[in-house]
Amino acid sequence: MSRFDLKPCPFCGGKAVMTKRWAKYGTICFVQCGVCGAQTRVKNCDEDVESDSWDAYEMVEVARLWNHRLQKV
Repeated sequence: MSRFDLKPCPFCGGKAVMTKRWAKYGTICFVQCGVCGAQTRVKNCDEDVESDSWDAYEMVEVARLWNHRLQKV
């Protein structure tokens, strides 16, 4: 379970989920909408997939990217 407060999807309003999983070259992390599939870019993550920890800098960064909203001027 993620400890991050993620905003709803900016496209459909769906619930966002922080994901970390094993990939060919190590662990990756990203945020993805559970409804429409929109997601942040994938970042390499220093956390072990099996770890209960969600503290890696990269995970904080993808949460920040997801939550960032451009404001119209």
